[in-house]
Amino acid sequence: MGMPSPGQRLLLTADWTVTINSNRDRLWKALGCDRDPTVAAAGARIDERISRMKELLARGIEFDDPHQEWIDGKWVTVQTRWRVQPKDERTMKRLSREQMADSELMRSAPATIAATSVLEVIAVFPAISGSHDHIRLNIISTPMEELRFKKDGGSLSNGKRILMVTAEELARCSYDLLETAHPPSGKGGS
Repeated sequence: MGMPSPGQRLLLTADWTVTINSNRDRLWKALGCDRDPTVAAAGARIDERISRMKELLARGIEFDDPHQEWIDGKWVTVQTRWRVQPKDERTMKRLSREQMADSELMRSAPATIAATSVLEVIAVFPAISGSHDHIRLNIISTPMEELRFKKDGGSLSNGKRILMVTAEELARCSYDLLETAHPPSGKGGS
């Protein structure tokens, strides 16, 4: 089966596990990605590391450096900053590298979209410099309670339910094309 075009609707004929790539995405929490064991473990390590970094900074060196910080809902000019003592610099750099690695782990998690869900292709983005084609899909309807809108008896606030997947992920999906005679909606649907 070739790449679907914008406006085409896909009826999933089997459950489909995809990678949700942003913890800011409204589907992240609805699909339980925040409870993924890898994401949860990375979050716990980040919390521990932040505590350790704060300890290193607390015994650090204060120096003059007027700058703006967001404090209690407003920008405030702070006159000094803290930096770690020279003996702690290597430890702080290592903790920062580990922090970045765990932050990457927290940006994607697997989620399953149930069979009989209807997805509409909103856009197809061609591959650029060795990357994969990406397809933006809108979930039009689904039997999944966590993805239903509140107005339809579900728990998700009204709005869009957009997935961005690679062509390889879509190729692993089992679906039937539905006959459609309308342009892509680009909206949340029901």
